[in-house]
Amino acid sequence: MIPNREATRAEVAKTSLYGVYRGKYFTPSHLPSDNYPVIYSDLTDNTKYYYQAARALLYLEYGDGVTPFDRNRLEFAPEENIARVHVLKVLMEAFNIQPDMEGTDNPFPNDANVKAIAQRDPRTMGYIRRAASLGIITTANQEFRPYAYCLRGEAFVMLYRIMKAVDNGKVTDPNPQPADYFEPLNTTMKTIALGVGMSMGNFSHYTKTSFAISGTVPLVFAHSYNSYNTTLPEVFFGA
Repeated sequence: MIPNREATRAEVAKTSLYGVYRGKYFTPSHLPSDNYPVIYSDLTDNTKYYYQAARALLYLEYGDGVTPFDRNRLEFAPEENIARVHVLKVLMEAFNIQPDMEGTDNPFPNDANVKAIAQRDPRTMGYIRRAASLGIITTANQEFRPYAYCLRGEAFVMLYRIMKAVDNGKVTDPNPQPADYFEPLNTTMKTIALGVGMSMGNFSHYTKTSFAISGTVPLVFAHSYNSYNTTLPEVFFGA
């Protein structure tokens, strides 16, 4: 391990998943997400060391709709470096540690970037606030450097502190179950242009009746939401 080298998204995915399952010897050989379709064309090679981990952390959400890695990009970009604040979010969501949305304090009052986050991004600030209170990140140097690329050593330190917090009872062991994974529709790059239909696992999953007028010729107005929009990256739909 080279601790002073910048970590990649693939490395963060792999170490996070191992951390959640308490090491590679305890990680199940099969996860629910192994069978899920992934819209990212750079996550199709199952010989890659990060293949299972990246797929898992795109769908592990513990029922709250928030996954460690967001499904809103054009590609996963496994070799791309990742900022410290995003590594923190990945680790906390992987362990189902909720951000502190109630507090108002800023553990890094001298860090201009954190002050800006506090003003415009409450959820990200919630991760920083909760992590500081649990000792996952230290406030000793009075700055967090949220947008600096995370070093491998820094990522491992954050992961180690979370695992210690689990051991000490400060954080509940997430112990992921199949129901904790979001199950997507059957859409891949090859099937994305195909029409709605049960055969593709893509159909209108919610219908709302706005009004209905009875009579000899009844009038009913209803609208349906197509399930495509629930899992495709946001960038597919433009601004």
